[in-house]
Amino acid sequence: MIEWTAEAQALLGRAPVFVRSLARRKVEEMARQRGFSKVTAQLVEETKKLARHSPGGHTANQLSAAEIERIERDALTSPAAERRARTYEIKACGAVVGCPRSLGMVSDLADRVAKVIEASGLPDRIETVMSGRPILTHHRFRVAVDGCPNACSQPQIRDFGIIIRGDPAVEPSRCDGCGLCAQACQEGAMSLVAGLPETDSERCIGCADCVHACPTGALAVSEVHYRLLVGGKLGRHPRLADEWLTVHSMEACETALQCLLEILARERQPGQRITDALDATRLQMLRSEL
Repeated sequence: MIEWTAEAQALLGRAPVFVRSLARRKVEEMARQRGFSKVTAQLVEETKKLARHSPGGHTANQLSAAEIERIERDALTSPAAERRARTYEIKACGAVVGCPRSLGMVSDLADRVAKVIEASGLPDRIETVMSGRPILTHHRFRVAVDGCPNACSQPQIRDFGIIIRGDPAVEPSRCDGCGLCAQACQEGAMSLVAGLPETDSERCIGCADCVHACPTGALAVSEVHYRLLVGGKLGRHPRLADEWLTVHSMEACETALQCLLEILARERQPGQRITDALDATRLQMLRSEL
């Protein structure tokens, strides 16, 4: 087992929680390649620099096929990736096992969602309505929480979905005009204007691929937003969830979900899906109240 110096541990602790496990593996791989038995702060810094500048480095948009498969597999099998009760189900994306694309604390957000559902009384109501009958998948309140717009946990087909997005901002003094950010953007939302990155807000989906691709640290996520989706389902009459509203904090996500569940408690008939209980007009009214 490779040891870490206190200074190296401190540097690792500065990394976001959702990439820390991946960062640790990369540093220890570098240590083994060099025949080191101990990780130092200098090695941590060198590994970080190589990851940023090497064309084959494992940045968020340049992960190896093996790493991508591992993250997908771990997300599917990790208990942290799915919280299932008899009456509701919360599915989280690969951020819970260290996906570097994640733009927020998915595990914390999923835990908060679970607490709101428990406090709402929804589980008890479903148990009462279904008394003596099996509670099947379509009877549960199904939620998905995703750390980036890739939306791996499929919020578009859940009763309630959260997708985290991040808006990029540029620090001109650090930009060398290399254009890698524009090359990395799959949406055609990033371009160079007078040698500096400029974002087309109409096209940008907040994936932060441009931020991950920047070798100088000139681009950073300036603000994180939470897109809320409502009313997706499969079954005999499948439909995609509606884009309901965008909020700017975990607390606002909780408030929106609380309001939604309160209305469902009053208006939802036994056996109704959320799409049947809340039409587009009702959702628009609720949006204006929040």
